[in-house]
Amino acid sequence: MATTHLQFHCLPDEAAGLFAAWTEGLSGTLAAETFFPEYAVHELRRDDGWAQAVTGGLSVDRLNLVVGGIRQPVDRSTDFLRRHPDALRLTLPISNEEGLREASLDGCSTSPEVAQMWRTALTRAKRSLTRAPVTLTLPFTGATDSVLRYHSRGVRESAAGGLRLLAIAGNGQFQLQNDPR
Repeated sequence: MATTHLQFHCLPDEAAGLFAAWTEGLSGTLAAETFFPEYAVHELRRDDGWAQAVTGGLSVDRLNLVVGGIRQPVDRSTDFLRRHPDALRLTLPISNEEGLREASLDGCSTSPEVAQMWRTALTRAKRSLTRAPVTLTLPFTGATDSVLRYHSRGVRESAAGGLRLLAIAGNGQFQLQNDPR
């Protein structure tokens, strides 16, 4: 089984546009998942306006490019994952008073053709993001390390303005190096 995985920082309003660019021309059905307050799956039309619809009011927690169409019914996220094992998934970043958590792009497949599509999306993602050194701090231990991480342009600007960058689980904090803070 081939897998694709990338954790990175992007602003919530950038996520849908990035996913649209990374999946442009790849076959599949777009699906948006809402986790709270009630789980729901929304099929999105692949037109020029779908990314704007996502950022313009539809509450979305994860975007998916699904091979072979959406198989309903699904009552919760684990049902969706089980019914769509070959999907490419973008878990959107969470932004709150604590800071901005990472987004995650994931896909896996036993099909060589589908795995190649996901590798194409991953290559596009890496090319569109900046990979730069950051200082990772674990607040509970005080340990620090310098690591390379991916982020969008909007994140660099927001981090320079004071936005805290958190690991996907919130247990680590990243600071872009050469950040004036």
